[in-house]
Amino acid sequence: MNMKSLLGVDIQSVKNIEEDHRWAISLGFSFVFANIYTSHERNTDENDDSRTDKLSAPNFLQTNDSSIINGVVGKISSWIDLDNELESFRKKSEKALLEELEWASFQGFPAVLIRLKKKNNTNLARVLTTFMSNDYLTFRIWIGLPMIDETEYSCVNGNNIPQKDNSPISWWRQFSILLGDSISNFMLMLALPKSPVDQNIINHWYSEPIAALETRTDIYFTNKKGFPVLSVEYQDIINRFLKMKIQLVLTGDAKNLHGHLAYRQYLSWIWTNKCPMTVYEKHSKDMEDYLQDPLQPLADHLPSSTYSIFELDPYKYAAYEKATFQAINDLIEKRKQDGEVNINNTKSFASIVGGSPNLTLKEKITIMVLGAGRGPLVDSAFKAADSANCEVKMYIVEKNPNAVSYLTRRITSDWNNRDVELFAGDMREVLLPTRADIFVSELLGSFGDNELSPECLDGAQHFLKPDGISIPQSYTSYIAPLQSTKLFSYMSTQRPPRYSKKTKYASLETPYVVRLLNCHLLAPVQSVFTFEHPKPDINASNDRYRELVFKVKEDGVIHGFAGFFHCILYKNVTMSIHPDMHSPDMFSWFPIVFPIIKPIQIKADSELSFHIWRVGNSKAVWYEWACTNPEVTSIHNPNGRSYSMSLLSK
Repeated sequence: MNMKSLLGVDIQSVKNIEEDHRWAISLGFSFVFANIYTSHERNTDENDDSRTDKLSAPNFLQTNDSSIINGVVGKISSWIDLDNELESFRKKSEKALLEELEWASFQGFPAVLIRLKKKNNTNLARVLTTFMSNDYLTFRIWIGLPMIDETEYSCVNGNNIPQKDNSPISWWRQFSILLGDSISNFMLMLALPKSPVDQNIINHWYSEPIAALETRTDIYFTNKKGFPVLSVEYQDIINRFLKMKIQLVLTGDAKNLHGHLAYRQYLSWIWTNKCPMTVYEKHSKDMEDYLQDPLQPLADHLPSSTYSIFELDPYKYAAYEKATFQAINDLIEKRKQDGEVNINNTKSFASIVGGSPNLTLKEKITIMVLGAGRGPLVDSAFKAADSANCEVKMYIVEKNPNAVSYLTRRITSDWNNRDVELFAGDMREVLLPTRADIFVSELLGSFGDNELSPECLDGAQHFLKPDGISIPQSYTSYIAPLQSTKLFSYMSTQRPPRYSKKTKYASLETPYVVRLLNCHLLAPVQSVFTFEHPKPDINASNDRYRELVFKVKEDGVIHGFAGFFHCILYKNVTMSIHPDMHSPDMFSWFPIVFPIIKPIQIKADSELSFHIWRVGNSKAVWYEWACTNPEVTSIHNPNGRSYSMSLLSK
């Protein structure tokens, strides 16, 4: 991304917008802030109701240059106050606001800035919601807020602690709720304070729709060479928000000998030297906060492109290889103890765990790869067998006819010297010639069981020996309350996913796979459902129910619940997207989000009661969920009315 596209400058006094715009562009800025109307001719005396309110001509009236107009964020006049105690002043403010918004729309500005200065903005929200309902509007409204109201802070143990009832967070929370469905037309410009703030405050703002960070020139200090710089704490804050692809705005007069150019150069330096992306971030680039329909592997035949993305994962298949290697070694050791070996001098099948080089197994270890896709699990299993110096018999099961054709070719090319057979069909129905020592499968979804791994592996379990090993051995889902104004806005306006039924609340009763970024978890994750393989009681139901009580430590708004999984492949070999145990560089799975129809406001040090069910019948499996504290919600997705996972194989 070009750094110039991220930097704007706020012109405090506009005399000639063309000249000011040229000046900003010459310094490397890409856009400017400027008043939509000049305000000095307005009657700003709220106690004088006798004077006529004279409106000056709008700025840029003679400007038709689209390159200038597209590079301007219009500022609403600062005197406007639609929630003033004086009725006459409120009416004047409303009239002026609508005139300025209309002019901004006429001129084609990409955005308009309105600064909030207090908590009560009820009438402003009403007017803006009405105005933004017009279909012809093309701009967004940026709401300017300080990150903290420093006058409302107290100092506790050296840390800035907000007075919760009257902080900018509370201003925005109330304002955003008043906006309702029109929230998608609004974004935030946050002003960094004079001193770094508590990390909890940063976490909260990170869940809101941020368009830009405002850096005032008075938060910089001058280094020995006379150039402006920011403290490490500020740099860290900016770096974190830059991951959200925000823009940076400079406001204030230059406080160094090198002028505004020095600030622009410094902010460009921060961008250039920001923290490098991790493997996970590189492979999820441009997918942040994008709502994806969960996969339905039984109902769908996945395309080759989907398989190819999964196969790039650097962690997953190495973990499968390690787990299979350990399982093979354990089986070799067990057979040695049971006397199921031959003594000879021809070929070594020695185990890493202390076998003799003169022992061979009486029968090959049999591995079944269930749901092989294009074969990466088969490759991992063969590598594991080679590392254990053990020949294996491989059975491959795959239902996707296109993947079967791909695997057929690989048998004659990549695995032509291997003992391998391919069976086409659903693993629950296909007929296999023998039982396996080891099952290897890759059927997990973002919530562990949400791609029907339990039902698929249960249906194939009769082909696993009584003492056989399943890889994975178990997996547990986890969940936590989620705050994200942006995601809720997306989910509220999302078309119903392909497998959703067209019900009234389909878009808010469907779980989504999301690469979470613009969000905040309001409590630590808790475990939900655990499934084990092989299943101890094959006749036991896979239906589940769990009530969870979360202790929320801060004020917030619940917009849904974020789900994760932690999987034990074999013994100490794990795969996880649990926030505290995420497997390094693994990107095959993103979290899952369960929306709620109506956001829930929650106070600090409160308890949140959440209920979730996993329910199924002969045709489908689905989740239902609800809250009972601090508010009672309806049960979401009852009887799978909006979304379910089909058990019927394509």
